Formats: sequence, structure tokens, C-alpha cells
Amino acid sequence: MIPYVFTFIGMFLRQWYVNVINPSDGGAVFLTAVGVLLTVMGLWKTYKIQGGKYADRKRLGIAMGVHGAIWLAGLLLFGVVSWILGKIVYLIALVIGLAIAYFWFRSLDGSSSDTTHSQESDEKEGLDALPNLMYDGYKRWQLEYRCRDHAVYHDDDGNKITIRQASVCRGNIQTDAGFFQSYQ
Repeated sequence: MIPYVFTFIGMFLRQWYVNVINPSDGGAVFLTAVGVLLTVMGLWKTYKIQGGKYADRKRLGIAMGVHGAIWLAGLLLFGVVSWILGKIVYLIALVIGLAIAYFWFRSLDGSSSDTTHSQESDEKEGLDALPNLMYDGYKRWQLEYRCRDHAVYHDDDGNKITIRQASVCRGNIQTDAGFFQSYQ
């Protein structure tokens, strides 16, 4: 069992060097040397446990094959696992970026993040918000003049109304003289 542990640690150090550490670093060469040395120690220990030059060739071949299988599994799986972990890191970064974009802009199409502000800007209070033309059903009312405290409208028949308070929201006009529309 101990020889296989040596081989596993050696394989792990070598694969860590290849897949994780920058090869130009001096420590990476040290890890490679230690990994190869541990693998050689595992192979030598297996050779001695099996009986050395008097060992059964079939059993020795199987024991050495286990060392080869450990290295093959390390070559295949360490690269795959590190590739998958790398993709997961990119996926997490993408999700975080999308969450930041969503909360920053409140939508991904770049529209305004404060919807209540845009609704409030549609509603205007006071006489300055009154349009020049407004309609009461099919009757048209035209602004005659506007003062600081009231506005006077007349219709096509010559009738006049005086408005002292008004609220305009998206073409709907609520006044102290009644409800009108601007048909924008």
C-alpha cells in the first residue's frame, strides 16, 4: 500500500506542476523532481516487496501496472478536473457580472433604474402643466389665457371655464372644473 501512496503523491505533484503552477517558476522544477523521485521510490519499493529479481513476473507486472494506472488516471482526471473547475470559476464570474449589471441598471436593456421617478415625471401638478388644447368628450377647449392663480379656456361655442387647480398625467387632466383629456 505504501508504494502506491508514494506513486500517487508523486503523480499529484507532477500534475500540479503541469496544470497549476507556471513552469517558469523555480519551485515547479523542484516539485517535478520530488514527484518523479517519489514515483521511483514507489516502484522500487513494489519491486522489493514482490521479491526483487526472484519475483513472479505476472504479479510484478500487475503491481507495476497499478502504478501506471495511477499515473494514467492522474494524467486524464487531473486535467479534466482542473478544466471543469476553471469553467466553473468562469461561470461564477459570469453570474456575478450579470447580477451586478441587473442590480446596477435594474434591467439588462439599459433602461432607467428608477421606474418610480419616470412615473412621477409623467404626472405634473399645477396650472403650468395644462395644455393649450384639451377635450371633454368630443368638445374641444382652447386656452384663452393663463395667470398665476388660474387659467381660462373657451370652447367652440364660446362657453368659458376657469380652472384654479389641475393635475396632468399621461394625457389625463383632472381639474377643479372637471375631467379632460389632451389626446397626445
